[in-house]
Amino acid sequence: MLTHAALNRAAQVVEAISEAGCPLVVHVDARVGAAYDTFRARLDGLPDVSLAPRLECEWGTWALVQASRDGAETLLFIITKPPAPSLFLHAPSKYT
Repeated sequence: MLTHAALNRAAQVVEAISEAGCPLVVHVDARVGAAYDTFRARLDGLPDVSLAPRLECEWGTWALVQASRDGAETLLFIITKPPAPSLFLHAPSKYT
């Protein structure tokens, strides 16, 4: 998800997607100021929600493509990494 404005509405969308159990990566334009901190705090703790590296994006520029690529790369990492084995396993696990 790419966003640069209406961060309150964007946060609502992110929360709805997260509640549905879907992983999500969000890119917030680097030109967004203090509202970014509020947005980030609101999303803190949501499972499978990550923030992509921030870039300054202008319509029709490569930065939009790069922001999308960074987000896709982050999402692929999230959904393909195997779960870490627990140190306190009570039953055999295929991850040990």
